[in-house]
Amino acid sequence: MFDKIRYIVQDSDRKNAFYVARQQEIVEKYNQWKHSLPDVQPHYVVKCNNDRSVLRTLEALQSSFSCSSKTEVTKLMSMGVNAERVIFSCPIMLSNRVKLAKSYKLSTITFETKAHLEKIHKIYPEAKLIICAVVCRRTVKMSLNLAVVPSRSFSIYCKQPKVWEWT
Repeated sequence: MFDKIRYIVQDSDRKNAFYVARQQEIVEKYNQWKHSLPDVQPHYVVKCNNDRSVLRTLEALQSSFSCSSKTEVTKLMSMGVNAERVIFSCPIMLSNRVKLAKSYKLSTITFETKAHLEKIHKIYPEAKLIICAVVCRRTVKMSLNLAVVPSRSFSIYCKQPKVWEWT
């Protein structure tokens, strides 16, 4: 493997970036997560690294995913990922994006504003919703069948939503 890396690094015509990944490390981290937090299903944020080998490894582990673009959604769907394991999380929820989610039967969508909520309800009323909320030294309480996700720094979807409280 090191010979291959040396060859790539020394190739002066190389114009694209590359990375080296150890698939087993992905498996180990995923298993560590599932062991430590068995009731919380991780959702891999595809835009972090959309390499097919990474996505295939996570798909084989039955991971769920968070997508924010048509490219990401179509890549996962072409790989045979079950739409029930994909959250559509888009910071600007345009009508065509809601229609995309509906066309692929992505049943879980995030929203951040009242306008997004109304748009989703109008186009895809049967969608399950996750509120993305920025929480800054305030108490937030929810007891709806929704998950509350602080900021955009991570994605969590609980199997059994409960009352969430931050103080």
